Amino acid sequence: MFPTPYIAYWHAYSQGAEDGHGNVGEPTYTPPLDEEGTPTPVIFIAPGGSTEPNEVRVEHDLDIGVPPAVTATPNDVVDLPEGQFQVVGYLADYTKGPWGFNPGKVVKLKRVES
Repeated sequence: MFPTPYIAYWHAYSQGAEDGHGNVGEPTYTPPLDEEGTPTPVIFIAPGGSTEPNEVRVEHDLDIGVPPAVTATPNDVVDLPEGQFQVVGYLADYTKGPWGFNPGKVVKLKRVES
């Protein structure tokens, strides 16, 4: 297990409810975005990836490494000292190696601009 010197504050995304016409309402977050998120351990915070996206790349601002037990879905929101970020894409899961090495997962984040 790697040390977790950082804490992120997580807000889980839920899609808004559909009305009778099939329109999707406003999404909700648990806990709400104006409250402190759920404390989540972080292994590392690193600069993000490509500025030239293609089919296999997701443009993002930061990568964070998280322990194996952490779950995340696209559109979750994460509060870090650097600001508020939205999860883009799905976790890169490095927990299923052949020798039992279970280092964790990587989450791609895009800065939320208000």
